[in-house]
Amino acid sequence: MKSPIFRWWVLGLFPFLGSLAPARAGLPAYCDSPAIRHLSVPKDRANPRAGTLDHRYQYFPPTAPGRPTFVLLPGGPGPGIYDWNAKEVADAWQLPEGFGMLSLDPRGIGCNRVGLKEIPARLYSTRKLAEDTAEIIARERLKNFVLFGGSYGTQWATELYGVLRERKLPLPRLVILEGTLGRAWPVGRGQTVDFEHQWKVQSRELSAKVLGLFKAKRLPFDLDARTWGKYLHDQLLFGTYLGKDGTTVHRSLPDALEPLVTGTSEEKEKLKEEVVSSAREPQEPPRGTSDELMTRTVLCRETRPEWLIPMEVRDGLLVSIARRSRYCEGTPFDLEYSADHVQILSPIVYLEGARDPATPYWQSGAHFAGQRHASKKVYLQLPKGGHASGLGIRDCLKAFWKASFALANDGEDARGFPILEKVCRLRPIVTIR
Repeated sequence: MKSPIFRWWVLGLFPFLGSLAPARAGLPAYCDSPAIRHLSVPKDRANPRAGTLDHRYQYFPPTAPGRPTFVLLPGGPGPGIYDWNAKEVADAWQLPEGFGMLSLDPRGIGCNRVGLKEIPARLYSTRKLAEDTAEIIARERLKNFVLFGGSYGTQWATELYGVLRERKLPLPRLVILEGTLGRAWPVGRGQTVDFEHQWKVQSRELSAKVLGLFKAKRLPFDLDARTWGKYLHDQLLFGTYLGKDGTTVHRSLPDALEPLVTGTSEEKEKLKEEVVSSAREPQEPPRGTSDELMTRTVLCRETRPEWLIPMEVRDGLLVSIARRSRYCEGTPFDLEYSADHVQILSPIVYLEGARDPATPYWQSGAHFAGQRHASKKVYLQLPKGGHASGLGIRDCLKAFWKASFALANDGEDARGFPILEKVCRLRPIVTIR
């Protein structure tokens, strides 16, 4: 789900001159960008007297006739996306030229940050984020658009689709989900179970000498078991990505750890700093902030993943220190999420990593199986991919977009996706017309 390592960026290459209201005091300077529009949304739709929120979002209209607009929904829940480098997004995703872009921070987050008293906990939910987004789509009169959600953004996209249907607003021509959430975690089953499993799988690829270092009483660099546990946890999120020419786009876990036995002193020092830096990264937003309030409220009420449990290395294994997290104590689990409560009628493309411990197959598979009425759906799996798999097929993204939009066109099927399997090592394990 959420990690400081993974960020959602926003594309900002399309010219736009729009109205600009003054940024709220204390917000970053980029919140005053001319690309940002404003819309007043109800703070509490059940209580008109509660007032409104000044909701900021970015909209870059398409620059070519007939091109759709991407509606980007970030992961988390919690982080915003306005401040990420736009050029990096465009290059990484190789988005087709001329396409529009709509992106937004959630209520209370990023450029929409407010005081803690302005949005009480009960007004944070995926449903309310979806309602905010639907009002923006209606305001911009979007009719030709694509929903693109990553990680928690897949849950947001699913709820948004339901709101669009309820309000009889235009539906997206295509829904793309990456690192998909299909349901809440079963009570008592933490995410660490999937990280422990992935370590067992990937540690088999380590050299005997490297694996032996993690079975010793004194761990490499004399760092403690929890420091190494945090680093390995974060590394497992990535997976291994290969381009169509066979080159490694992201280094594998064995490559990352091999300097322990074969590296130069400089390489070992660099690895040590990476491990120590990983341990310094916080696992949760600072207490007493709107970011933390939203994260805690949405996670605990809707998905309850038990994700804030430290891990450590013990006798060559990656294990959780506890089976239960106290993070959600005092917050009711009263909005349990299940994707099959919303039926998506538009074509759906799932992009998943077979080695993703954050949203493993039982999560994405639950979403796929629960969507019984989609006009077309394709489940694409990157065999050694982790979380955020799309960035791992960058050598094949043009082919991916071509196949995806062919799927969205009337009368087309999924014939373009087997090409991705042959050329890009992206496996369509299930295809339904």
